[in-house]
Amino acid sequence: MINHQTHTVIDTRELDQVMAAFFQAVSFEPGQSPSYNSISAIFIQQGLLINNNTTTPEIWSADQFIQLRQAAFIRGDAAHTNVRRLSPSRRHWS
Repeated sequence: MINHQTHTVIDTRELDQVMAAFFQAVSFEPGQSPSYNSISAIFIQQGLLINNNTTTPEIWSADQFIQLRQAAFIRGDAAHTNVRRLSPSRRHWS
C-alpha cells in the first residue's frame, strides 16, 4: 500500500497477520467451538473493536467482545461463524 501524502510504501503484512488471527479466533464450523479467548492476545489492554455497520457504532473492549460472543455461543445463538476477507478494505461476516 502507498501512503500518498508521504509517498512511502507501507508494509501491511503485520496487519494482515493480526486480521487473520482475529478471523481465525471468531470463525468456527458447526460442531466446533470458537477460540474467542485467543482474541485477548491480539489486542492491547486499551484496544477496542468497533462495528460501524450499524446506525450507531457498537464499541467493545476485547474482554467485552469475548464475553458477549462466548455468551451467545453458550446460549446456542451462534451455531457457526465464518469471517473472511473480501478485499484489503472490506470484510464479510456470515
